[in-house]
Amino acid sequence: MDGKYLSLNQSRIAALTLAVAGLCLVAWGTSSATNIRYQLKPDQVEQIHQAGERLQDVEVPIDRPALVGSSMIKASLGLLALVGAAIVAPDRPKKLPTIAMEDELAEVAAGAAPKPRKDEILSQIRHSLASYLQQQPWLMQCVKAKMIIITGASGSKKSRTAAGIAFLRAIHGDEVIILSPHAQQDQAAGTWIAGELFDESDILGERDRALGANRTQLSMPRRVVILDEFTGWCDGSYPLLAEFGREMISHGCRGTRKQNACDIFIAHSADGAINKGLFGGDALESGLLTLSLHTAMVIHLEADTDPFGETIPAGRGWWKPANTPFADESARKPLTLPSWLDPAFLRSQFQEWLYEAGIGLKAGVIDTSKRPPKIDPRIQEAVDRLINPANPALADTLDRLFNLSDDDAPTDGLGAKEIDWETAPAKAKEFLQYCLSKGAKSADTYGWFEVDRLFTNYGRNHNFTRPQFKDFLAALQVRKLGQFRDKTEKHWKPLIHPSDL
Repeated sequence: MDGKYLSLNQSRIAALTLAVAGLCLVAWGTSSATNIRYQLKPDQVEQIHQAGERLQDVEVPIDRPALVGSSMIKASLGLLALVGAAIVAPDRPKKLPTIAMEDELAEVAAGAAPKPRKDEILSQIRHSLASYLQQQPWLMQCVKAKMIIITGASGSKKSRTAAGIAFLRAIHGDEVIILSPHAQQDQAAGTWIAGELFDESDILGERDRALGANRTQLSMPRRVVILDEFTGWCDGSYPLLAEFGREMISHGCRGTRKQNACDIFIAHSADGAINKGLFGGDALESGLLTLSLHTAMVIHLEADTDPFGETIPAGRGWWKPANTPFADESARKPLTLPSWLDPAFLRSQFQEWLYEAGIGLKAGVIDTSKRPPKIDPRIQEAVDRLINPANPALADTLDRLFNLSDDDAPTDGLGAKEIDWETAPAKAKEFLQYCLSKGAKSADTYGWFEVDRLFTNYGRNHNFTRPQFKDFLAALQVRKLGQFRDKTEKHWKPLIHPSDL
């Protein structure tokens, strides 16, 4: 369609309109051929009425071939409209077949141990989805790709699309590893349905495994590593992950083919453009960004805005095949997200069988306060060397801290006596109490809140519009009660301690 395509809702509306129009035309054409009323002209109807008043018979000539031809044209147009409705209608899969368990249950009841069913289960799931996959060439490529970059604005379903791809890779026998700095929120939202999920504190501990240390192509199944929120790895949001992120980019370009692996990067880009600030950071090796964009299959998902200004998924986007120039827009092909790829649908159909086959999501209730984090051995070695009591630098630092006067001692926060709540913005104290207590679970490890999430959870419930809420946060920054992380004003954190309240 010359690059133009419909969103999911637009497809549904167009299909419904064509279907109704088609049924009306078919009904009209059929009635025209069978009902005498539709075959008479106005003067013939008047002639019949006059003859009826005189109780006389009247013979009215009718051009039946013309009427039949007209009826056939109407009915044909109706059928064409119905065919058009079937073409533009979004794919909405029926209830997929479940896997029978009667034989296995009978064996268990008889005291026999159940037989291993992994191969059978995965085979039936693949068979159930085969026809749907054939309608989505870009998903067929995702199952085979060695490196995938998924971009889009916040709320465009990047992570959920990656979850669907992870599911497809898992049912084809791949080992899936998901490295997500906000794994807790993902698990609560039910984003991922297959693979092993690791949160920020565990990511560095999986470095060697993700990079394929001591791994050969023939000895193990394919491994898929998904790096969620990858832009945050590169822009300083998660500074400990920056170097590892650059290693993974190099691995995606050069190591995946040798190791029979696939690396999937999820990056933020509202318009589909990718630069070092979004992917790799300024320290990325020269030329590696260009190589990555050429080597990788790139998927860009678009987003729309609802009447309230909130970002919502558009259900459409474009994709670039692997090993094609990223700047060549003619290589980009439109895509529509199928409804069956959503994790909620896949979970309703297959979750029981995924766990039966041993490939369901492997992540308990993630609580970093109850278990020690896995730390990169290199970092652990450096920390141990620094805090060694025999280290003269450590002894010197402790002596200087011990000898600081009260006036020289550093302070953290403004202190309760320095905050004049009378002149502070309205609702400031209530909002800061929320951030430091109930809302704290939404902050990342470094105390940063996503402004969109703060607005959804607090601002909207306290009658703020989005522009008013941004102005409110800016006023708190002027008062040094909080600050934005950068000029994009997408992240904000309070600069006070609970004791200041």
